[in-house]
This record gives sequence, structure tokens and C-alpha cells, in this order.
Amino acid sequence: MADFRILHRYATSLLETSLEKNNLEVVTSDIQLLVQTLEQSKELKSMLDSPVVRPELKLNILKEIFSKKISKDSMDFVEFVISKNRESLLNPIGNDF
Repeated sequence: MADFRILHRYATSLLETSLEKNNLEVVTSDIQLLVQTLEQSKELKSMLDSPVVRPELKLNILKEIFSKKISKDSMDFVEFVISKNRESLLNPIGNDF
């Protein structure tokens, strides 16, 4: 239940920020790509879920994969989520978004 509230807050925040910056279509497309990639790659999802992998490494891996494929605003959001140690919720946040 707590995870649902957390992921809903993050998704709502991303939505509101996207609306304010007038880039909802771009962010929506970026988040769809992120969710699809996470759903297709068990290894990537396992890495994000792993408490053994440092957050800095997780961020570097995601930057390597997505930095040229998604907008800076979307990448900044991913970085924010990781900085709050919520990277295991990226997929559910994306689905809620």
C-alpha cells in the first residue's frame, strides 16, 4: 500500500511537471520506452531491484542506455528517482504515469 502511494506521487509529479513545461507528449513517449525496455529485460530489472548494485552504477547504466533516446527532462526524472533510492519503482511509476 505504501509503495502504491509513493509511486502515485512520483507519477503525478512527473505529469504535473510535464504539463508545466509543455512537453507531455515527449515525456510520455520517453516513459513508454523506459517501461517497455524494463519489461523486456529481466537483467536490467534485476539490476535495478538489487540492493548490492550501487545507485551510482544503476544511474550510469541507465544513462548509457537511455541518454540519447529520451529527453533531458525524462532522464532528470530517472536520476531523481534513483537519488531517492526508489529505482525499483521505475517500472510501476511509468505504468502509473
